[in-house]
Amino acid sequence: MNKDKWNAISKEDQATIMQINKEWVEKQAKLWSQLDKEAEAFSAEKGVKIIKASKEEEARIAEIMKEILPAYVKDMKAKGLPGDKALEFCLEYIRTHP
Repeated sequence: MNKDKWNAISKEDQATIMQINKEWVEKQAKLWSQLDKEAEAFSAEKGVKIIKASKEEEARIAEIMKEILPAYVKDMKAKGLPGDKALEFCLEYIRTHP
């Protein structure tokens, strides 16, 4: 839903939507986790080998992303969107949900 549509609905309806979102965020996360497990099991049955990146590889990619992320923020701000807040939200989520 875009911001104009959101602002066009009543505060009561906005509050209802926000409450539903709070209730479903955990349910949806659990569903995604279950689907991931099922996909991994299916892949293993088909002979697919899943390889986890090493800490060194994760660090290397994190360094590459440090150059890309400011460009994302700049592009989003140019569109009038809060790219810095979106990035901050994502990074905080990653830190708190390893």
